Amino acid sequence: MKGMIKDMNKEMFKKTVDAKAIEEWINMTLSETEDIRGVPTELLKKDARLAITRYGIDRFTLLNAGIPNDDITRLYNSLFVYTLGYLNYIKELVSNVSADNLGKESKHPTKHSIISAIWKVF
Repeated sequence: MKGMIKDMNKEMFKKTVDAKAIEEWINMTLSETEDIRGVPTELLKKDARLAITRYGIDRFTLLNAGIPNDDITRLYNSLFVYTLGYLNYIKELVSNVSADNLGKESKHPTKHSIISAIWKVF
């Protein structure tokens, strides 16, 4: 029985660490993208609060709204997984773009420009 409880505690610790790491990733990603045009100005006001709090999706705010802790963790995990998956898809999509289709005649001078444009819409 002791071994089983110890294993359960390890698993709970791992989930907590993973959840905190993902929550921090979301906050850092929001902070890094605040200079992108098209983001509502009320969200761009920089103050002492974390970006995740300014956007109103921090754990405390969502808990106070009545969303269970496990569902918040699942939300954060989903944001992480789908964001990275979508970014990888965009990179794969753009990898097929020929250099001949970029430059002066194109709206996009580089592959990065295409990725940025798609990402802004996402």
